[in-house]
Amino acid sequence: MRKTLLGLFIFITLSFVSCKKQVELYQLTVVTTFQSIPVDDAKIHLYDANFNGVNVSRRTDENGEVRFIFEQVVHAEIEITKGSARSCTSEIISKGHKTIYIELKPFSQQATNGC
Repeated sequence: MRKTLLGLFIFITLSFVSCKKQVELYQLTVVTTFQSIPVDDAKIHLYDANFNGVNVSRRTDENGEVRFIFEQVVHAEIEITKGSARSCTSEIISKGHKTIYIELKPFSQQATNGC
């Protein structure tokens, strides 16, 4: 009887120890298009508007996507460029995963590209 109770106690204790809450990350996926076509190899520059040390540049994949992962909330300023096209936006990256879609615009349309 004691062995059964001891075994049950150990099992319950290990169950509580192994159920630690996982830390949620702050994730942002940027999907870039030009005239509704995905843009590969576009440069994405993301920096924190609050100057928290976040300053990252990456390139989009063949689907026009790039993913950023952070450990804290980020108020991101985002600039996307490729060739003679450019767009800008800002986004608050909160817990969980968020996807934003950005349409690149020619430099001649600078008044409507958000920059």
